[in-house]
Amino acid sequence: MSSVAPIVELRGITKRFGPVEVLTDIDLSLRSGRVHSLAGENGAGKSTVVKILGGVHQPDDGLIFKAGEEAHAANAIKLAGNFVITTVIESLAEAFAFGRKSGVHPHTFLDILTNSLFPGPVYKTYGNMIASDQFEPPGFKLPLGFKDNRLLLAAAEEARVPMPMASLIHDRFVAALARGLGESDWAAIARLSYQDAGLRKGATK
Repeated sequence: MSSVAPIVELRGITKRFGPVEVLTDIDLSLRSGRVHSLAGENGAGKSTVVKILGGVHQPDDGLIFKAGEEAHAANAIKLAGNFVITTVIESLAEAFAFGRKSGVHPHTFLDILTNSLFPGPVYKTYGNMIASDQFEPPGFKLPLGFKDNRLLLAAAEEARVPMPMASLIHDRFVAALARGLGESDWAAIARLSYQDAGLRKGATK
């Protein structure tokens, strides 16, 4: 995963002209300071992608994210977005630990959460990891999450923005690394909540 956040990102872009679908589920990230190229046969849709990036055409499906012209804006969005994910992981971990100690099966709790108040993919993906207490193979390694957390705290200090939750997450990363979880997914910080509550690894209730 690149450490440089995209300034423009296309996700799931589909474009049709009449009955002809010229682009299907296209993903593309453009990063500041990089040279990008589009390669393909004639008729592959390269010019259509460029016209969508330039605003000439609008996609029929998919999303376009624009962080702005400055690279620092894209990096700020990336760091802040990853911070939000870590707060979700931490809150889920504490809630699952409470549920398990109260006799609620973690997957029962997960089903209720993700089919009511929190249906989003972040809750489903990391909720399933935490409910199963299974963090390998990693999708995003814990040391990479720790790196982003430290970058966020440094940027927040420079901007004079207190971020107490980010500091708490920092300590979770340090403790997880100290316990040998460096090869696990960054969601493995959730295991600390289980251990703090006296719950053993692999137990489901």
